[in-house]
Amino acid sequence: MSISSATIQGTQYYAPSTSISPASLVPGNNNVLINFGSVSLSPGVQYQILLTISNGSQIPVKVLAR
Repeated sequence: MSISSATIQGTQYYAPSTSISPASLVPGNNNVLINFGSVSLSPGVQYQILLTISNGSQIPVKVLAR
């Protein structure tokens, strides 16, 4: 499965597949680096990233800002 894009829900932050590494997912745990560019997030706050994958499905992922 490949990741088409990522957005931070509740914000205007968007990252295309060219800003996501690796841009593919495998069964199990995955470590993915997403570059949203210059963003302003509050440290210690939990955000939800919505990954859109190649088949059109969306996967919500919770992250904690540092």
